Amino acid sequence: MEKVHRYYYEQEPWTPTSWQECYKQTRFSEYTAERELAIIEELLGAGPNDVILDAGCGYGRVAEQLLSKGSQVVGVDISGKMISYCNRKSQGGFAGAIADIETLPFCDSSFSKIVCVGVLVHVESPQQVIREFARVLRPGGVFVTVNNNLLLLYYSLFHSLRFFVADWARRLLGRRKRRSIMRYRSPFWYANLVRKAGFQVEEIQGDTFIGVLKVKQFTLFPPKFSLSWFQRLDRLSTKAPYKYFTFASYVRARRVDSLD
Repeated sequence: MEKVHRYYYEQEPWTPTSWQECYKQTRFSEYTAERELAIIEELLGAGPNDVILDAGCGYGRVAEQLLSKGSQVVGVDISGKMISYCNRKSQGGFAGAIADIETLPFCDSSFSKIVCVGVLVHVESPQQVIREFARVLRPGGVFVTVNNNLLLLYYSLFHSLRFFVADWARRLLGRRKRRSIMRYRSPFWYANLVRKAGFQVEEIQGDTFIGVLKVKQFTLFPPKFSLSWFQRLDRLSTKAPYKYFTFASYVRARRVDSLD
């Protein structure tokens, strides 16, 4: 996780405020954030008897939703700023810890459910992370992971080109290459990953076909007036094969009794 720490602390020091603004910049951002939370709630099925690990909790957007269902939530993140913010904001039922999700500081079978949103695209060893989740999740427990989807092709190609051009420009100016550690994968890749760790995959879900393309603060796509079109189009995102080509892929899996 050394590269992850260096990336977040040296290259792009995000804060709770910057992430909150990210989800409120446009009506598209608000719509996709609301849709994401609704799908996570449906897949995870959080309730009053659950002790849930929010792995990579950030500023607590998902944790807050789970707490509203009466669950106990433990949030971990590599950012001390995020954990401090969550601990200050929490009204009870939440415990936050600064931790590396490749080596979680918890005993075996500590949690009834685990949710991990937008994190596996950043880690160097997603295989090790999933093995840790299997270790700390109780037999029969539910695991939900959400990640950017490689198969939303126009979005993936745009960001690949953007990073390539940015790196080329930095080399031209004699600056050190700015290394991104984001790796887009398909929903099938994630499903196979969790199966290998001893989980039984129960469902793959999609959310929206919106992928906002921006250069600095200027939005290239989609146009503002197209939100209603996307909302109608997103009715297909729950059905195969369309659900495999959305902005993010959601995989729900269950830990089986015996692990390899």
